[in-house]
Formats: sequence, C-alpha cells, structure tokens
Amino acid sequence: MQLKALCVSLVAAGAVASLHLNVRTITQIQNDLTVIANKTQQISSTSIFAKANPTTYVFSLAVVNAINATDIAAKTATTDTANTAAFTDAQCTQLLNATEALVPGTLQFALPNLVGAHNALVMSGYWIKAWQTLGLVKTDLHKFIGNLGVKCPTAAGKARATSIQTTTDNMIQNALNTM
Repeated sequence: MQLKALCVSLVAAGAVASLHLNVRTITQIQNDLTVIANKTQQISSTSIFAKANPTTYVFSLAVVNAINATDIAAKTATTDTANTAAFTDAQCTQLLNATEALVPGTLQFALPNLVGAHNALVMSGYWIKAWQTLGLVKTDLHKFIGNLGVKCPTAAGKARATSIQTTTDNMIQNALNTM
C-alpha cells in the first residue's frame, strides 16, 4: 500500500516513476541452465568418489548435497522462467537447445554414476535422502522445462519442451527405479 501511495505522489508531482519489477532476462535463464549443469556434474563426480570409497561417509554426504544443490538450481530456474516475459521464437529455440544439451546431456553421465554409488549410499545411511531428493529434482526440472514451453510462442516450441521434459523425467525415473 505504501509503494502505491509513493508512486501516486511521484506521478502527481510530475516525476517520472519507473518501477523495476522482478523480470528475468534470457541471459539469466541461460545462467540458470549452466548452474543446473554444473550441479549435475557435481552429482557425477561425488558419486564416483562415493563408489570408490564406500566406507568414507563424507563422500555419500557430498552426493546428497550435490543432488540438493541441483534441486535448488532447478527451483531457481523455475522461478526465473516464471518471471520472464514470453519468448520470441528465436529465444525459445536458443533456450531449448541449451536445455536439451545441458539438462539431459549432463544427466546421462551423472545418473549412472549415482546409481553406481548405491552401495556407498546405503552403507552410509544416505540412500533414502538421495532417493527422495532426486525425486524432487525430477519434479522441479519438470516444472522448469514446462515453464520454458509455456513461454514459447509456437506449438513446435511447446512440443519440443514437452519432449525434453519427457526425456528428463524418464532418465531420472529410471535412476530412481534402479537405485
């Protein structure tokens, strides 16, 4: 209410009032994608260490932390995309190309390593936390990619986002089933 009163008084006084809403840019979403990919790579590397050192519980904890960091990055990307204006067709194509390369692209390496760390995660007591958090990653990546599709102006862009969503969902679900 106070912000509205301030804006009204600025306009009434002849001042040019400009409100900067929390609108994200395409660059910020591309940065979000890079963060998701980096965090997914951390799942891969920490899983390799956990598998090689199953009695060193700190590596299993690092796996869970990496999965959680990936989920946080996906949530951030979901929010940023929701706060972005609709994309042009070229922007949609650019973001979907990056999404396809970075999300399923990094998951295809990280998830087998994560599944390989199963015994270490069980021994350390972190398996259930890893499994639950990976389920959250699946949900949040699904939302993020869905938001990208909503912002695309063409049916082809929306269909491609759905295809990437399905691929990502299936990859993660396969890992969950195997873990």
